[in-house]
Amino acid sequence: MTARSVLLMIGAACLAGCAETHGYNGAFADKAALSGNMHRFAADTAQTFRAVAGTLVQRGFTLEQTDGNMGLIKASRNLADPKNPKIAYHISATAYIIAAPDSSGSTVVLSASQQTVLYRETHHWTGIIGPLAIPTRKEYQSFVTGEGSITDRSFYTDFFSALEGGLLASGAGGAVLSSVADKPAAAAAEPPAQAARP
Repeated sequence: MTARSVLLMIGAACLAGCAETHGYNGAFADKAALSGNMHRFAADTAQTFRAVAGTLVQRGFTLEQTDGNMGLIKASRNLADPKNPKIAYHISATAYIIAAPDSSGSTVVLSASQQTVLYRETHHWTGIIGPLAIPTRKEYQSFVTGEGSITDRSFYTDFFSALEGGLLASGAGGAVLSSVADKPAAAAAEPPAQAARP
């Protein structure tokens, strides 16, 4: 095979790699949008912002960031697998609260992602007494075995049900004016946070 042939083959391989379709292509396409993650409430943005923060904390989430001016709340929670103590799920959630464009109420957009983490315990054996090896120390390692956006509609339904209950309990009025989750993101007047999946 000549040097020219080799160069042509390398060039063709590079072009093929450049043309490859990646999983993140189309992340902002309508078909990739979440379903059920956007609701409008009768309460105003200030009341809804406080209720969203309270709902997340009440459900065991740790607030990582809050910005009342932006209407942005970021929170996370770790959940242990009930069947396997060596597996845990790290959930990151982002809530976006804005004024509803056609009413005095507010619109809440929620997105979430999760990581599946495996914890592994390793023993180091350095001493031997007769036929027995003695563990002298342990090491703990964690491995991410899966991650992605949470797209399960029930995850968002549960959140909005809890949020509505919190608004009603606070006297702010938790009536859901409408669900706009299946409409284009523009219906919320601002682009929502990115989508999520377990």
